[in-house]
Order: sequence, then structure tokens, then C-alpha cells
Amino acid sequence: MSNMIWKFEVYQLPYEVHKRLMDEQRLTPFMYSGEESSEKPYAFTREVARGLFERNGYQPVARFNVDTLEGVFRASNHGDEEVISRWSDTSMHSVSVGDIVRNRETDDYWIVAPMGFDPMGRMRRVI
Repeated sequence: MSNMIWKFEVYQLPYEVHKRLMDEQRLTPFMYSGEESSEKPYAFTREVARGLFERNGYQPVARFNVDTLEGVFRASNHGDEEVISRWSDTSMHSVSVGDIVRNRETDDYWIVAPMGFDPMGRMRRVI
């Protein structure tokens, strides 16, 4: 396993952040519908996801040794553990809508959409 190239990294919202969003704003990343921004009060958009990511709301949960975004989704949802390296101090659910995937080679980010992946470009986290 040490010679593997971990091309993709997955970020998910920890349970506490997810619960706070639901309690305070009635938002959940599972409500992401592919919008950049919205006037709707309960819309989980790329803008919302980007803000959470930049403020460290999303946490890295695993790296994947696969060639495509679809490979990340497939490995996570089919339990292909031989291509997944999980962070030991975090819990990870299967990759699903609202999660963020980073291509470590290009430093581009994608959000999992109801059908496929939507580009988020490059993002930076506030330290």
C-alpha cells in the first residue's frame, strides 16, 4: 500500500456541523441540487459548500487510489477498501451528494451532485 498514488481526497461534513446546519438553518448537503447560488432560504448551493469548506466545516476523511471521480464514488459505495486510505480519527460515510472531492494532482475540487460532479475550481481553507 505504501507505493500507491492517492490521487483523490474526499471531504465530508462532520456530524456536529451537519446537525448545527439543520438546527440553525435547515440545511443539509444532501439537499444540494447543482446550483451556484440561490435566493431560496433552504438551498444548499456550491456557494454554501465553498463557504463551509473555506471555514474548515468540511473535514478530510479519506484518500482514493483511483483514476476518475466516478472511481471515487464507486469505490466508496461498493466498499473497495484496497483503494481507500481512511483517516483514523474521522468517520466517513459512503461518498454522496454534497461531499467534496479534490484531485490532488491538479488541486481542482468537485462537489458530488445528484447526477455526477459539479466543478468548484480551486479552493483555499482559512487557517
